Amino acid sequence: MLNARKFFSHATIGFGLIALNTFAFSPNVQAQDSEDGCAGTIEAVASRMSRGRNLTIDYNRRDATRTYEDAPSGRPIEQILLMRGSSTDSILNSPAFMQTRAKMIIESCKDVGAVSFALRGSSEAVTFGLMPNGTVRKFSCTESTPVSWREKLCGGW
Repeated sequence: MLNARKFFSHATIGFGLIALNTFAFSPNVQAQDSEDGCAGTIEAVASRMSRGRNLTIDYNRRDATRTYEDAPSGRPIEQILLMRGSSTDSILNSPAFMQTRAKMIIESCKDVGAVSFALRGSSEAVTFGLMPNGTVRKFSCTESTPVSWREKLCGGW
């Protein structure tokens, strides 16, 4: 004879494991975790950059494929950090500082191929992007169009 208490206990544990397995391995849950990780990284980078500085950072995203036909496959987004405050110039003149932050964002945000650091209200910006060899490099300035991945228009973005 089956003990009813054991049956319900095993059934509850079994159902709980099925529910946990379905929840934990659901693609929608993983996608949400990835998006949350990306947003958290961007917020952490912005917070760290502005800590102890006269700097305010807003962030935005745009479709990089509208500018770059050769954007990395699966990474169509350019993350833009719009900065204002007296510390903006020192950051825009620190390529190693920006490259480290861009790499953090690109590694955490699986749809981001480039990160631009921009002076709010101007056309001044520095862009870093994911290269085919997996490194994150600063885009060079060009006067010609169309621009290819690795380049940005001089004096504009």
